[in-house]
Amino acid sequence: MSDITSLFGGVSTNNNTNTFSLADYASIRNGSYGKLLKSYYNKQDEEKNTAKTEENNKQLVSVKSEADELKKTMSELMNKKLYEKNEKGEYDWDKITEAVKKFVDDYNDIIDKVGSSDDKSVLRNGVWMTGATRANDDLLADLGITVGGDNKLTFKAEDLKEAHMSTIKHMFTGANSFAADILSRASKISNVVEQSAGKTGSAYTSSGDYEKLFSEGLSYDFES
Repeated sequence: MSDITSLFGGVSTNNNTNTFSLADYASIRNGSYGKLLKSYYNKQDEEKNTAKTEENNKQLVSVKSEADELKKTMSELMNKKLYEKNEKGEYDWDKITEAVKKFVDDYNDIIDKVGSSDDKSVLRNGVWMTGATRANDDLLADLGITVGGDNKLTFKAEDLKEAHMSTIKHMFTGANSFAADILSRASKISNVVEQSAGKTGSAYTSSGDYEKLFSEGLSYDFES
């Protein structure tokens, strides 16, 4: 039997990358070439999936951060002391206006984050939040807050000062108020993010410690 190398003119030693060598032939015969290709493409898919998972986790971290900020804002907005008259018998409209504006800004921020999320539970709770807001659009309008077609809020401070204090308190204080409902929705969004993180395993933060972020999360109490 002739030497198999004669079939290929011997093993190539030049730098021509198109030369078919004995090593190439052997790798095809024993299947290692196919295995290498499969391993290469599997690695490519794994890297893509890892990148997608990290991006999704970044989104979840951002959503939770905004949801927790909205919870804090709603808690402050619901504080009954904010709507008490001072020693001069006047309301502190600057503080009230600042609190309402903070709510509008934080609400719009969470709507942005929820809208860009791929998590169905987050999206579902976002829909519930916008639904609760639209259900109160007439009363919100009395306070200078308008609900846009994109579900974002706009605020006219001058209109708030013209509103009846009874309407403001009705919307922003008490366990059955609009503010309490938004706080509850924000809490649910924050909670479903934690649940999603648990399902997907370890997650990503800028510090690389997603679990720690959740474990150190704050809870906010409000007056009923």
